[in-house]
Amino acid sequence: MKKQHLAFCLLLFVFSISLTTVGDEVKPETVIIAGTGDSQSLLRSLSKEFEKYRLGQNIKVLIPDSVGSSGGIKALIKGKATYARTARPLKKSEKNNDLKQNLFALSPVVIVVHPSVEGIDNLTSQQVVGIFERKYRNWVEIGGPNNPIYAVQRELGDSSRNILEQQISGFGGHPDIKTYFTTPKAAQAISQHKFTIGYLPKSTAKAYNLKILSINGIEATEKNVLKGKYPLVIPYFIVTKGTPTKTANQFLIYLYSKSAKDQIRKYGAIPSQ
Repeated sequence: MKKQHLAFCLLLFVFSISLTTVGDEVKPETVIIAGTGDSQSLLRSLSKEFEKYRLGQNIKVLIPDSVGSSGGIKALIKGKATYARTARPLKKSEKNNDLKQNLFALSPVVIVVHPSVEGIDNLTSQQVVGIFERKYRNWVEIGGPNNPIYAVQRELGDSSRNILEQQISGFGGHPDIKTYFTTPKAAQAISQHKFTIGYLPKSTAKAYNLKILSINGIEATEKNVLKGKYPLVIPYFIVTKGTPTKTANQFLIYLYSKSAKDQIRKYGAIPSQ
């Protein structure tokens, strides 16, 4: 009787170990990448492709809604995120936290309009400045339909706005223009309202099926960016803290694969060389 009881306990112990092992195998490691809205749509697409690519591997990549580049870095430092996603280089004050930035793509910043804006495929720099200074109030003034111009802008310090201010003389904002504080919200506003114009990373514009305009007759193509003809470009970084786990590092490796580069180009961005 004692032998039967001992055998039963041993069998129960072995069974409990096997259950734990199976549970450990099927429970994926979650990689959280917090930060900018600029690369949000692109990274969500890449994470889906990655999970297909790593079929059967124990990893789940989550791309939460935007908290900005600075917010992502803060989350990383506090241990609330595995990685941070940024659309700018690290600041001096951020470099003292064992952080490393990994450039994986460049994205042109483009002027975009709702598809209802017909007859306009190109704007001059002066026209762009005039629209966002509210000098032009109707699309007909610059060759478009006879409808009011509704503009969307980003807040001071935004990566896309910064590059426009640096590269287009006189570019700024206007208090009458609606300001959005994340890239996805700005993109959503443009996509939902006719005769609206704004500026976004090209990868986001493609994700929302917005009409992309050339500037001064120059399109935001990979060729024009690499030749320096189209200077409105922001970087996409993944920021790490310390040494990533072997599992989490798989996603970083994937970002530089041919599969990922093809997906990055599909979204209108340019893979890191």
